[in-house]
Amino acid sequence: SPLHQNPLDLKSALVFGLLLVAILVLGEYLTQWLGNSGIYMLAASSGVADVDAITLSLTRMSIQTLDMDVAVIGIVIAAASNNLTKSGLAWALGNRQTGLLVGIPMALSLIAGLAVSWLQ
Repeated sequence: SPLHQNPLDLKSALVFGLLLVAILVLGEYLTQWLGNSGIYMLAASSGVADVDAITLSLTRMSIQTLDMDVAVIGIVIAAASNNLTKSGLAWALGNRQTGLLVGIPMALSLIAGLAVSWLQ
């Protein structure tokens, strides 16, 4: 069961490390190829599965090459994509009430994230 898994498991750490490196490489490539739009596309697509790797990648890129505003918007896009996916799963696997119980807080967090990124 997930509660009995070791969070420091070497296999999990290696998979996450590979994902992080892949996102960093893709981020650099997409920035050169498509500019900020490439970062936003990467954030939306990687956010479907996980927000940790894209958040760490964009944070690291903002220290070196990426504009901080682009990193913030990318992180908000990744979080929104992840929230939308989770809300959709709650609706599909549960029922309308479950979907609303998950979707409403997710929508509020998206609004808050957009407001923060807009005000910065």
